[in-house]
Amino acid sequence: MKIQSAIFTLVGCTGLGAVIGGGIGYGLGKLSPEYYQSVFERGNEQSFDPVAVGLGQGVTQGAVGGIVVGLVLVVLFVWRDVLLSAQGDPNQEHHAPRRRISVGLLIFAVIIGVLALCSVSILVFGLNRPDPRHQLNRNVTKQLIESLKKGLELYALDHNGNYPSTAQGLKALYVRPEDDPAWDGPYVAVLNDVWGTPIQYAEPSGDRGPRKPVVWSLGRDKASNTSDDVQ
Repeated sequence: MKIQSAIFTLVGCTGLGAVIGGGIGYGLGKLSPEYYQSVFERGNEQSFDPVAVGLGQGVTQGAVGGIVVGLVLVVLFVWRDVLLSAQGDPNQEHHAPRRRISVGLLIFAVIIGVLALCSVSILVFGLNRPDPRHQLNRNVTKQLIESLKKGLELYALDHNGNYPSTAQGLKALYVRPEDDPAWDGPYVAVLNDVWGTPIQYAEPSGDRGPRKPVVWSLGRDKASNTSDDVQ
């Protein structure tokens, strides 16, 4: 395999991978923007563009994948040339330069392959590594929810075991409701989660439902009934 052919193979595979990856990333950002919004810490900011992020991620990952595929093809072709040139040719001197070029291409391909694999490993680790700030925010929100639950129990002690209604909400723990002489609060100091969204509340729904109030946060995505909710 000639050097020009090896370079053409690498460039072609890289370009094709970038185009395919970019198309997939663009489509994912266009059709399912909540995916990128849930992956990135700033996904819910107004300036965040899931389509642009998806396109960039797709092009980058597709290009890396194309490099890997191109290197595999180059190695296979070079290895084939090395084997063919070493199969009992009576004119060994005639094929010596070609063999040296093939061995050089093989070494070059192996080195680039190792670098590409290292790049892929770093990229995958960086994308899949949990965001420590996001986990910290979830832990803090869980602590806030526990403090609100304790505040609800204190409220219930002052109200013959009754909790605030869903309509009253958690605000009843911080501000005295009208016509409530038993209120002896405030029972809590914070009503919002770390993302600035009011923490959700539902009163006990009777014998067939939960006998304790339900308290939860909408999480980073600020959407109800998603995997990002915090309880």
